[in-house]
Amino acid sequence: MRKWGLFEITNNESDSFVTVTGIQNSQGYNKIRQTLSRQYSISNYFPDIQIINANLKGSRELELKYTSYDGAELDTKSRAEVLKHIEYLWGHEVSLDELSVFEIDFWI
Repeated sequence: MRKWGLFEITNNESDSFVTVTGIQNSQGYNKIRQTLSRQYSISNYFPDIQIINANLKGSRELELKYTSYDGAELDTKSRAEVLKHIEYLWGHEVSLDELSVFEIDFWI
């Protein structure tokens, strides 16, 4: 890392500046390594949709949660189609909440 002079910056849309979040010390080295390895993770290519609740005794509603790690929102047309198919398979109402990692305060 030092040979290439790598460092990490964070560029939030809401800020008018960029922040250096990883430099070439031992702590920064690990942060840069994690960020680089996350870019090549296969999980980055698939949406993270998880079941958070299934009301089996009452309304039988299925609650899903989509977590966006890169600020990407689900396509509204695709989202509607996917929900329609999940409702067909589940046989009852399905809801989907979208959450951004920026709203979660980085639990990684």
